[in-house]
This record gives sequence, structure tokens and C-alpha cells, in this order.
Amino acid sequence: MITLAQLNELGLLRFTAALLPLYGNAGWVPPLAYAQRPFLNLDHLHRTMADIVVSADPATKEQMIHAQPDSLNGAGTTRPFTVEERNQLRKIQADYLAKFGFPLVISAAGETPETLFEAVTARLANTREQEVTNSLDEAAKIARFHLRSLVQE
Repeated sequence: MITLAQLNELGLLRFTAALLPLYGNAGWVPPLAYAQRPFLNLDHLHRTMADIVVSADPATKEQMIHAQPDSLNGAGTTRPFTVEERNQLRKIQADYLAKFGFPLVISAAGETPETLFEAVTARLANTREQEVTNSLDEAAKIARFHLRSLVQE
């Protein structure tokens, strides 16, 4: 683990490598954040990266959404999925992909399978534009979680 002070002192390539796992290995985000150093705290770094993603052009946003890891693998949930729950969520995930044309991105940290099921079902009623925004918001939550495991204040 690297400290924020150390991260602020890294060169561009090492800074990018340190933060590459965030946002589904979207290698364009860390270099843009690098230009805005130094970061006062992890929230400042996180907000900067989230703002960079939100301000990207539509095609780049969609590429980033497609690059996100499987959100429904059970990692971070309060308990593992049962086989039946996993099958239900996979069906909803397939319906989501068919409707919106990109994979579901949702932060599972601290959620139960039931709350995930409700959230995903509700999101199916949204427009594609709403889901691009929701996916980016969820990717930011996931990135925050991972950032705290990569960088220490």
C-alpha cells in the first residue's frame, strides 16, 4: 500500500500504474488526474477521478462502463448468494444488457442479495441515459472502495 503523500510524488507512469485498477483499468483516467496533483486527501483524489469520468465524451463513458468487472460476483455483499439468487440476478443482468446495450454496474459492498435484486429490478425501468449516469455513479462507488485498499491517507 502506498501513502497519499508518496502517490503525490510519483511520476506519471508510476502514478498511473498505482491507480490503474480503478475504473475497470481505464488507463486514461489516472493521467488526467495526475495533472491535478497534489491531492489533499483521498476524497479529493476520488472526486477528481470521478469528475474526469463524468466529463468524458459519451463513447469513452460507454467504453469505461463495458470495462467494469462483473458487479454481481458476490464480492462485498453481506452474505454469499444462494444458487437461486445467483440465477435470478444473472437473468436480470441479461435483461439489463439486452435493454441498455452495456453490462450492469452496481456496487455490491455492504448490500444483501435482496437489496441488490431490488435495486437492479428498479433500474430496469430507467432510460438508457439514466443508466449511463447510474453506471458511472456506481463505478465511482466501486472505485472509492478500491482506492481505500490501494492508498493510505
